[in-house]
Parts: sequence; structure tokens; C-alpha cells
Amino acid sequence: MGAQIAMYAITAAVYPTMIRGTGVGVTIGVGRIGSIIGPLAGAAAVAMGWSIPAIFAMAAIPIVLASITINLAGRVRNDFSWATIPTRIVL
Repeated sequence: MGAQIAMYAITAAVYPTMIRGTGVGVTIGVGRIGSIIGPLAGAAAVAMGWSIPAIFAMAAIPIVLASITINLAGRVRNDFSWATIPTRIVL
């Protein structure tokens, strides 16, 4: 829900300047896929006769996964050094 907006900020902080646009673009794409799948999964759950608490429990799973991902992305940024990756690939 609010995790998609937080992922934009985290992505911009995690990726180096050279590939930041790609990282943010992939993040936006994954978020949009989730925006499509979420309502479809909710409609399928209603059609199968799931209870309201079960539907909310199902919706909590990606929210929890997103919060774990945001937490881990911050830790990776603190522990990883981009200086070990070459800035130019020589063929």
C-alpha cells in the first residue's frame, strides 16, 4: 500500500548513480504488476467465498514481505561497497 512509494526512495538510495534509473524503473514496474495482481487476487478470494478476515490476512502477506525487503535493502546499503565493482567493462 504505502510500500511502493517507500521503495522509490530506498531504490534511489541503494543503486549507484550509473544504474539508478534502471533500478527505479524496475521498482516501478514491479509495483505496477502488484497493483494489477492485488485486485485480481481479492476478486478471486471473494468469488471463492473467503471471509473478510481471511482476505485481509491474504493482503497482509505482500505488505509484510515489502517491509522485510525495505529493511534488508537498508542493511545491504550499509554493508556493501560499490567501490569493489568496476565502473567500466572492458571487452
